[in-house]
Amino acid sequence: MNNKLLIYSMAIVVACLLSTQVNAAVVVTLNVPDDFILVGEDFDVEVFAQDEDNTLGDLAAFGFWVDPSNSLSLFSYNPPAAVDLDYYDSSLGVNNVAGLYLGTGNAGENVRLATLSFSAGLIAGTDILSIEGIYNSETDPNLGLFYEYGIQNILNSIPITINTPAPLPVLLLGTGLIAIFWFKKKS
Repeated sequence: MNNKLLIYSMAIVVACLLSTQVNAAVVVTLNVPDDFILVGEDFDVEVFAQDEDNTLGDLAAFGFWVDPSNSLSLFSYNPPAAVDLDYYDSSLGVNNVAGLYLGTGNAGENVRLATLSFSAGLIAGTDILSIEGIYNSETDPNLGLFYEYGIQNILNSIPITINTPAPLPVLLLGTGLIAIFWFKKKS
């Protein structure tokens, strides 16, 4: 096992044993780079976390569930997630995303945790994507955001709209040209 990975793993265990959740301004955001999604299209959602107060130190590890209530109906998750390059992928199971920090400092930064991939179905509409990493030392000790000086929960959702394609402009232009030719020929 990589020495750095072992050190961070031990730091997480110590943090779990010694710390409690700290009231800090940690913001978890979900970003859809291409937010005009068509039926049948694949799309990505990026997950970011930032300690806005810069009081918790480096983000050493994280863990969360994608669609914890299995409520998605208009699109589906395509695991595994692409955990950011600064993290060792320690995900467990199909909908679990987790990572251990391998970098050299990220305190106060807006850290990309992972990129999640999805496939839209064939029905248009809006569905809610949720992620959840609620830390509990007894039942879920690997969930949450594990900073040097505290543990935070991950809990966020975002509405994602699946659209039907508009009629193709080329098809409309072609139909218009045919109609003009037909009317001109009749006159």
